[in-house]
Amino acid sequence: MREDIKINDRALALEKSLIEKLELVFDTDVELDVYNLGLIYEIHLDEAGTCKVVMTFTDTACSCAESLPIEIVARLKKSRGSKMSRLK
Repeated sequence: MREDIKINDRALALEKSLIEKLELVFDTDVELDVYNLGLIYEIHLDEAGTCKVVMTFTDTACSCAESLPIEIVARLKKSRGSKMSRLK
């Protein structure tokens, strides 16, 4: 995991899977994935399996501001076999 991402121990245990999923989500404005672009600031997975992801966008008028969070949730839910049941 990149050192600039705040991540708790539960999420860190799923680090490889999380990175793989986030690298599949692209910001269409710059054609780079949200993980390597540095848009993800924090990942927190609680005891109940709820995952909270704090992120930003490349621009305040980002054309994918509505679609990126939806895609991130969809990708991370595919990791559900890994204890993530709900995402915020």
